[in-house]
Amino acid sequence: MVRPNTRPKNATQRPGEILLQNKQKRRTAREVKEDKERMEQERQENEAAAQRNTERIASIEDKMALKELKTLMDAPKPRPR
Repeated sequence: MVRPNTRPKNATQRPGEILLQNKQKRRTAREVKEDKERMEQERQENEAAAQRNTERIASIEDKMALKELKTLMDAPKPRPR
């Protein structure tokens, strides 16, 4: 049986190369560890910022409640006739 000849143009082509070009490179263990540490640090910073905001809002609400209570306690007295 005669083996078919490959065309000269196709002799150096690699049909699977297209699939390998779109494949994402794998990250090393060190890169994964660094990414996890960075994400954990960002999460902690966000939680700390949220806690500070909550405390700030609570202090504002406390001041408003004290001011309202003071206004109710020191209400102006009606003038006698």
